[in-house]
Amino acid sequence: MEFRETQKFNQWWIWSILAISLYLTYNSLLAFVSIVTVMLFFGLFRLKTAVNDEGIHVNFHQFGYKKTMEWNDIQLCYIREYSPIFEYGGWGWRYSFSNGRAYNVSGKIGLQIVLKNGKRILVGTQNADELKAYVEGLGHYKTD
Repeated sequence: MEFRETQKFNQWWIWSILAISLYLTYNSLLAFVSIVTVMLFFGLFRLKTAVNDEGIHVNFHQFGYKKTMEWNDIQLCYIREYSPIFEYGGWGWRYSFSNGRAYNVSGKIGLQIVLKNGKRILVGTQNADELKAYVEGLGHYKTD
């Protein structure tokens, strides 16, 4: 048994901006094709998270990125609210010098992971209560 979550970009404002841009560029083939490509990218983009007895698995298939953080390597692991724009500069596969790496596609709640080597990783979630309960059930939910 494991916790699984698949998320996608579903913010209305992203799709509104893309739709308006598409409408405004219908007479420019290059711009039109570029915006359709971006729309396809956002439409196909998925963040997949799995948590089990081995550890936390993050998969950004479209970037060819897959990471597993084993429980032995994790010092802290807890749910927290964060500011995607101010802490990480937005959503996606992000990096901040002060906050570490973030993998998120929407929202402002995530699983904060601090590795024993000091690296910080935040994984966004839309199912915070479920994820917290699962990690607690494994005995790995630690806030200090």
